[in-house]
Amino acid sequence: MRLSWKQVQRVLPFGVLLWILFTGGCVKQVRTVDELSASGAVYSVHRSDGSTKTYIDVGIGRNFTGKLPDDIDTINVSGPSGILPIDKTDFNYNPQWRAFWVVRPGLPEIGTYTFKITSGNKIVVATDEQSTIRVLPIPDTGTFHPGRWETVRCTPPVFSWQMPNHDTALFCQVEIRDRHRRHVYRTRYVPDMDSVRLPPDILDPETTYQWRVRVADGPDWLSLNNRSQSHWVTFSTEKNLNRCSYRYHPPPETGDGWETSTLSEHGVDRKVIGRLMHEIFANHLKNVHSVLVIKNGKLILEEYFNGQHRNLNHDMRSFTKSVTSVLFGIAKGQGKRVELGDKLFSLLPEYAELATDQRKKKITLKDLLTMRAGLAWNENKVPYGIPPMFKSKDSIRYVLEKKQIALPGETFLYSSGVSTVLGKILKNITGTDADRFAAEHLFGPLGIADYRWEKLPDGNVTTGWGLHIRTRDMAKIGVLFLENGVWRGERIVPQSWVEASVFPHVKDSYVVGGEYGYQWWRGTGTIGDQEVNAFFAAGHGGQYMFVFPDLELVVAFTNQADNNIGGDFRTLSMLENYILPAVLQPPPGQDAPSVVLDEANHFTGKYRSVKTGVTMKIFTEKGRLFGKSILIEDIFELLPRGKGRFVGVSKDMGNFRLEFVATPESVAVTGVEVYIGFSRLQFDRTRSLFFGM
Repeated sequence: MRLSWKQVQRVLPFGVLLWILFTGGCVKQVRTVDELSASGAVYSVHRSDGSTKTYIDVGIGRNFTGKLPDDIDTINVSGPSGILPIDKTDFNYNPQWRAFWVVRPGLPEIGTYTFKITSGNKIVVATDEQSTIRVLPIPDTGTFHPGRWETVRCTPPVFSWQMPNHDTALFCQVEIRDRHRRHVYRTRYVPDMDSVRLPPDILDPETTYQWRVRVADGPDWLSLNNRSQSHWVTFSTEKNLNRCSYRYHPPPETGDGWETSTLSEHGVDRKVIGRLMHEIFANHLKNVHSVLVIKNGKLILEEYFNGQHRNLNHDMRSFTKSVTSVLFGIAKGQGKRVELGDKLFSLLPEYAELATDQRKKKITLKDLLTMRAGLAWNENKVPYGIPPMFKSKDSIRYVLEKKQIALPGETFLYSSGVSTVLGKILKNITGTDADRFAAEHLFGPLGIADYRWEKLPDGNVTTGWGLHIRTRDMAKIGVLFLENGVWRGERIVPQSWVEASVFPHVKDSYVVGGEYGYQWWRGTGTIGDQEVNAFFAAGHGGQYMFVFPDLELVVAFTNQADNNIGGDFRTLSMLENYILPAVLQPPPGQDAPSVVLDEANHFTGKYRSVKTGVTMKIFTEKGRLFGKSILIEDIFELLPRGKGRFVGVSKDMGNFRLEFVATPESVAVTGVEVYIGFSRLQFDRTRSLFFGM
């Protein structure tokens, strides 16, 4: 399998900047030969002028290493009445999607379509079913905002429309093109969407565009049968696009189990929340997809950005690990044998021959849940094992064959491989794959209907990552644990399992200062002079769900999952600098002490994290103190808050705290501790400088 940089970093915990490469996709009934795979789709399109078209699409899998489109020799399509009179020369090619497509007049026949694609001696066959043909309702362009010839004056703008009444789920997509008919932006198909906030950098000032809404009966080109689309509506942008103002609106009740309320009814400062929204609108906090706040069991803040929507499920990355742990608790509550002291190979007897190391024989279920199995897989260091696992015919065997490098129960080694093994154990205990068990016993009771859970090539569920759910549903897991395993009066998880899951079984993880339970994190942060405790589920790139038991508070964030360096820390910064101050409303701080250049020079130099290998440079420029690190994308300024204490100010990700560490004699700076939300990273100084504290 060929690996691609454009694919995702599925499973890293917060603060670890490693890329996970793999190739995959959703294909219908596809037979792959060698390195050629493909998928095909046929669907009808009803246009707003009353005309009809048949679209025929062919997508080439990313494991094909040949040159596209040249190295595809033939494309033949047959339908219910026989071979269609088209070949490769009739198809257009879109390099972004690795897709061939052709449009024919009229409607397709109902029935099965077969696609045969060849490249040299490689052949792949795919099929698609056109099961129904119907005209889908589309929005009247008279309800569009921006309307015809309207001018957009701020960014990021909201596009909205009014959908006609309909009795089934419809999936909407917004398309924008320029005056040369070149597409500049397109959302995913989102169920029952009637508005979307664009990313802030899509529209150029003083430019003319057109936009329309497509309506489909499926979430993507593979699953839909029918599509309708509105007229194009022309609009323009102002010469000077200013930042849009924020207006708070209480979340709507949509019948998905959430009761809603307002910020003011629960004592949350709307001005502070408004400042957060303005920072996101200004793109100072990049790649944010959603922010939700639940107070006293009620949803009081729900905002989406960058083309996202409440009905769109999201790639949750390692948040999936925490859900996997929840499933073990449910199984235990059902009377299944979930004993923490049970040995690994008694739980997986089919792999008993791999117990060649006496230490490996001692691994228990608890060791796996707390990331202390001791196997040679540590996502804090490269290589960590995930790309080869995707190539393996047996992913569980691949993990268990890893060398034993530490005694079980002693060393924290964050491992998505271990979490994948947990999924196999869960299947042995319950007799059901994790995704199906969750659907019946967790998602069903919580009212989570729209989800997707990826699988490895060998069929094992990716229980270390790969769960896609809505942010609203992500937050339900938080309220479930806030209420000790009860959702709306129904016991779903035993209280004892909830308490054990968020207990700090590990207090010395590689994210120093963090604590770890059964696939859940926990920690303590300081807001003003108030200390707050939280437990949370974390997915790489900023997919976070925090629970604050003392505050009756749940906060959920999603961010761009791909190529989002710093997304974890931007999320923690949003929590620390905006959400918690809005909830706690701490008194205003005193004026910060100043720092002179001679004092600042005591802190300058290079620092390195022994645990992660990440470096940081502190330097002065024009009498001011600055820092630079790969953890934070821009250069940040350090503002003094006391002796050896500073606030780092980053335009890209917000504020965070730094505390320099001195020797007991208080004469030498030996390191610095960086606090971002509930993460504390320790850096050692690489040379000795002296100062008085």
